[in-house]
Amino acid sequence: MIAVEQERHRLARELHDSVIQTLYSTVLLASGWRMMAEQGRLDPGSTAVHFQQVADQSEQALKEMRLLLFQLRPPVLEQVGLVSALQQRLDAVERRVSIKTSLLTTGDWHTLPPRIEEELYNIAQEALNNALRHAQAKAILVQLHCRERQVELTVEDNG
Repeated sequence: MIAVEQERHRLARELHDSVIQTLYSTVLLASGWRMMAEQGRLDPGSTAVHFQQVADQSEQALKEMRLLLFQLRPPVLEQVGLVSALQQRLDAVERRVSIKTSLLTTGDWHTLPPRIEEELYNIAQEALNNALRHAQAKAILVQLHCRERQVELTVEDNG
C-alpha cells in the first residue's frame, strides 16, 4: 500500500512538473492570442507562428505523457517479458551506438511478479543510459541472477 501511494505521489509530481505545465502554458498562449484577435491586435502575418507554437507545445506534452505511460508498464514487458525486453534494449544500444553488449541470466526469472520486472527493467534502462552518457564504454554487461526470493541485477561497463 505504501509503495502504491509513493508511486501515485511520484506520478502526480511528474505530471505537474511536465505535462500540466506544458498544457497550462499552451492554454495561456492560445487564450491570449484569442483575446488579441478579438480586439484586432493580432498580426495576421504571425498567425502561422502562433499555431506552430501551440502545435510544438502540444507535441511536447504528448511526448511527456507517453513517457509517463511507458514508465507505468513498458509495453515490451507485457509482450515479451523481462529478459527478452532487456535483450531488445541491448540490441538497440548496439545498433545505435556500436557498443558491444551482453546479457547473462541465471535462475528462474520466469516467476518474477510484474511489478518487480518493471522495477528491474527501469533500473537497467537507467543504468544503461548513464553508461552511454557518462562512461565512454566500449562494452556493457547486464547480469540478472534469480535465486529463491532474491534477485540481483548488475550493469557493468568498461568505461
